[in-house]
Amino acid sequence: MGLNEKITEKYEVTADNSEQDILTAISLGKQKDTWTHFLMSDSVDFKEISIVNGRIKIMRGPLFLDVFRSSGKITIEMVSLPNKGTLLKCEVLPYQGNLPIFLGLLIAVLTLWTLIVVAFGRDYNALLMILMAWGMFGGFSYLTYLLTKHGLVNYSRKVIREITKDKKVSR
Repeated sequence: MGLNEKITEKYEVTADNSEQDILTAISLGKQKDTWTHFLMSDSVDFKEISIVNGRIKIMRGPLFLDVFRSSGKITIEMVSLPNKGTLLKCEVLPYQGNLPIFLGLLIAVLTLWTLIVVAFGRDYNALLMILMAWGMFGGFSYLTYLLTKHGLVNYSRKVIREITKDKKVSR
């Protein structure tokens, strides 16, 4: 089991809408979507949503005006239920599966830096600086991972709410 499988967040939601109703809501959202949607942080960007083999795929990344937006891949599988409802199986993968690469590069750079500091610094201050750097970069990496995962899960729940809400009630 690799790192990407371990960090993938999975959950299920049961909707009263049929698969066709959900696909219709997505297509209507794409038609109503305007170029100014990025100015509102609460809006769902329907241009990011694509349908592939009966699955809803959302590739999300930072934008020019929203550089702290969570980056990752959201996949929602639709399973029809006998009572005309739909089971939505959602998988959220932070950093679009690139977290092992980011961590590998960070560890390689910190290891090289540590070797240079050990070679030229021969006192306890160098050891303290090395320990602080490893701790700070590790803590910062973990904190950004948690914030990204939390942001993607919240966005996926917002998308599910938007595509499964009753259109008759919202008028």
